[in-house]
Amino acid sequence: MRTDPLKKLFFPLVCSLCLSFGSNTLHAQNAYYLWPTVLFVKGQDLCQFGESFGATRKEQVNDMASQLKDLMRHGASTQEGMQALFNLDAMVDKNRGQATALSRMDVTLEASLKAYLDRMYLGFNAQDIKLQFVDPNPLSDLIKQLRDQARQDTVDVAQLALLSGIAWGTYAYGPGCRGDVLVTLHIELNNGTTVSF
Repeated sequence: MRTDPLKKLFFPLVCSLCLSFGSNTLHAQNAYYLWPTVLFVKGQDLCQFGESFGATRKEQVNDMASQLKDLMRHGASTQEGMQALFNLDAMVDKNRGQATALSRMDVTLEASLKAYLDRMYLGFNAQDIKLQFVDPNPLSDLIKQLRDQARQDTVDVAQLALLSGIAWGTYAYGPGCRGDVLVTLHIELNNGTTVSF
């Protein structure tokens, strides 16, 4: 049975988040109201980095030579073997490019984080919910943004002053190249306090 990779990612993160903001040791504030958009910035692709630097240049050349020898052993000429290797490499690059083209991983991460946070708070009394995302804009603005598939990334200073702070994060594809995503989350409060997960 395959587990949901975002569940593996966000469950411990949201537990830590709830515990940090639920404890009286962080702040004496009753609740924290954050800007509704959680911006996730893409970091270094650790999968690609690991593939590029996970072996020495000599090891990579030897691996390609070994693959070429196998193809030639099965009847391919040197030129045909080289072309086959180049074609396979190009096909892998094309598939990876299509998987990340027009990627909206930031939107997926934001929605998943909020959904897991809401799930953690399920059954809580309203006064016990310490961390909430609040949109000070009218609902009509939200409907327009959703229709236009736009992000709410224009921040009005006066609106931000009504909130406790913002959440933002980074993400990167994991070094195992198995669809893992490494995520950090930072909560920055108006008083200058930062909590990172």
